[in-house]
Amino acid sequence: MGKLKSIYKAVTSVVYRWAMSLEEAELLMRYTRDGDHLEIGTLWGGSAIGVAMAKQSGEVYCIDPFNYTDKIAGRGERKVTIEEVKENIAMLGVTTVHLYKQKHPPMPPSLEKHKFDTALIDGEHTLDACLANWMDVKDRVDKYILFHDIDFVRRVKPVWKLALQDPEWKFVEVAEDMGVVRRIT
Repeated sequence: MGKLKSIYKAVTSVVYRWAMSLEEAELLMRYTRDGDHLEIGTLWGGSAIGVAMAKQSGEVYCIDPFNYTDKIAGRGERKVTIEEVKENIAMLGVTTVHLYKQKHPPMPPSLEKHKFDTALIDGEHTLDACLANWMDVKDRVDKYILFHDIDFVRRVKPVWKLALQDPEWKFVEVAEDMGVVRRIT
């Protein structure tokens, strides 16, 4: 089994739900291996932990309000808490994930001047929130921005299309519902 598949298996054995397929998670971990990574939307911490475990260098910074209910068909509802995400991180021995309990934007004050190599936009899946995430993040990231759930036609997809039209960014690839753009300027 490859390293990224092993990481995916380890993380999914601990977190309540990693809301990404293996293909999406592998894409995410490949593009975020080097440098500091920003994650907008953390849910149970699966993607942040997976990225941290796959990293060769850098830290992972997560912004999420951690105050909502995760509803899963056939499994019911479960309250997302920052305490459970911290437990998940600790159980997998990760020390490079930093959690910020708040909505985005704004950027947490301690990160306001921070530049990131990569970012994942996977927070509140409304058109307004996704657009606000993109507008705030695009000038803070030097290499790649990944969008999860680009198939959400009226919510995420319009912002994904906007990113593809931005003259400073270029399409890289898509795996299922995860899309990647890279900075070209």
